[in-house]
Amino acid sequence: MLIATFGPTTAWVGKSITFDKEQFILEGHGPVSTVDVMEYGRQGHLIWANDGTRAWVGAKAKGSHASHATPATATAPSTTSKTPGATTGVGSQPSPGKPTYLKRVLVLAIALLVVANVVLVLAIAGAVRGPSKAVDSVAQTAAPQSQASVAPRAPPTTPASSWPAKLAGTWVNKSGSQPAQVAVSEAGGQATIVKTTTDGGNYTFTFAGDTLTASGLDQTVPSVLRRQAPSSEPYVGTYVWVTSAGTMTMMVSFSGKTLAMALTDAPSGKNTTETFTIAEDGATLSWHDSGTGVTTVYTRR
Repeated sequence: MLIATFGPTTAWVGKSITFDKEQFILEGHGPVSTVDVMEYGRQGHLIWANDGTRAWVGAKAKGSHASHATPATATAPSTTSKTPGATTGVGSQPSPGKPTYLKRVLVLAIALLVVANVVLVLAIAGAVRGPSKAVDSVAQTAAPQSQASVAPRAPPTTPASSWPAKLAGTWVNKSGSQPAQVAVSEAGGQATIVKTTTDGGNYTFTFAGDTLTASGLDQTVPSVLRRQAPSSEPYVGTYVWVTSAGTMTMMVSFSGKTLAMALTDAPSGKNTTETFTIAEDGATLSWHDSGTGVTTVYTRR
């Protein structure tokens, strides 16, 4: 399940953080802690999948008592901008007992080194491209560094249709696989997904406000899950149902053409994800169940 993607304020731009098998995974690195994920977000380096996901990760971070070890330090690419997770070691801090002039000498040496590097870049660029192009090259090289020094800006939000509007309709599978029909609708401020089996039974998900009600099949009492925090998009977020037997969590997200419903059921130990993906032409709907590994394609009735 996609949690967030690193934005342009870091050398890790485009790398994703996902949640799989009860742990957060940083693309190209490996597992990271919940506290690390929230720290990246606090620094403004993450573009969250949605507000509900950010709230869910925040709730997990508050409940974590583990010490914050920053794995990004070992694999952060070498850049002049500060990458998320990179911290200054205790040993690098100057000792209070050192004379002040040593600090001044160190600052002066660094300044001279920076000036020398700029002059060298200008000389090389001028020899290869000519004076005017050298200036342009230096300006372009310095641009990412200046961006990293200012406060990160939130990515522009583009209004998108909700998943009930995108997936709405009655979808039929004529191959005899279960379920035989999927109906998606929205009316009166609530969205409904009804999966009908070949023998006429059905399983219903009803989204209304901050509640998700699951009923049907062999359930004698409907399961009512409550969203942990409001979302900027309707019917998505993290829904939780706490019982004496354990906690059931449903993470609902929508990417623009795929609705994902990731279920973690502590009482039964079930951990599955159902996805509904509409084709580009809107003619077919694919349903995939990670529990069985089966993908079924439906056509609009």
